[in-house]
Amino acid sequence: VLKSVQDLQVWWADTRTNGHPPVSELMTRVHDLRNLLARHFQHEERCEQHAAEGADPRATIEYLERQVRTHAVFLSELDMLVERMRTCRPGMN
Repeated sequence: VLKSVQDLQVWWADTRTNGHPPVSELMTRVHDLRNLLARHFQHEERCEQHAAEGADPRATIEYLERQVRTHAVFLSELDMLVERMRTCRPGMN
């Protein structure tokens, strides 16, 4: 995930210095990163669930539910960003 974020940062810096970055390419890259994060979050949540076995069930459930909500909100924000880019036209901010 970190490598993908770094690659996106480098690409963005390179394209910004050469004029207006292609929004469709940015949209694709952000969407791909979003999907990678979704898989990462699913894996993380499964691992945390297994690691929490035997711990205080109430605290564990609250923590896991909070993590799932946080991940869902973040992924939703990325979805909205991709959708805004999808409808973006030249000259729009």
